[in-house]
Order: sequence, then C-alpha cells, then structure tokens
Amino acid sequence: MTINSVMNTGLSGMQTSLNQLEKNAMDIASAGVKEAQAMQGEQGANQEVKAEAQSFSRDDGAAANLTEALVEQRALETQFQASAKVVETGKNLIDTMLENT
Repeated sequence: MTINSVMNTGLSGMQTSLNQLEKNAMDIASAGVKEAQAMQGEQGANQEVKAEAQSFSRDDGAAANLTEALVEQRALETQFQASAKVVETGKNLIDTMLENT
C-alpha cells in the first residue's frame, strides 16, 4: 500500500462520514418538524387539548428512531475521527521520510 492510497483512504472516509453526518442531522431535525406539522394539521374545538395529549403519548417508534439516529450520529463522528487519524499518520510518515532524505 502506498502513502497516496493511505491518504486517499483517509480522505475518502472523512468525506463519507461528513456526507452521512449531514444526512443524519437533517433526518434528526426533520423529525421535530414533521411532528409539529402533524399537530398543526389537526382540526377541531379541542385542538390544544389534543396536541397536549399527543405530546405526552408520543409514539415509541418515533422516539426509538430518534435515539437510533443520535447513536448513529455518534458512531459517524468516531468514524470521521478515525479517518482523520489515518490522514495524520500518512502526513507524519511523509514528514519522517522527508527528514531522513
């Protein structure tokens, strides 16, 4: 494996992580928006009471999805950091080779 391929692998990992982090962050942010839109869409005289009741009886599936997204966000951060370490190691290797020539 050459130094260039090590650097490219690290950079590719960082880019992939960033893209997935952005998508995941948008999913997390849109979860709250979708819930608010659903509550606004309700009609009737007791709209405030219905909205309050819904906020207390949230769907466990939605909460689980949000939890999964947050856990995935953390894993993606770790993946990015690992890829950055690969790039840093490649840089250090290049620096060492240049010092010894």
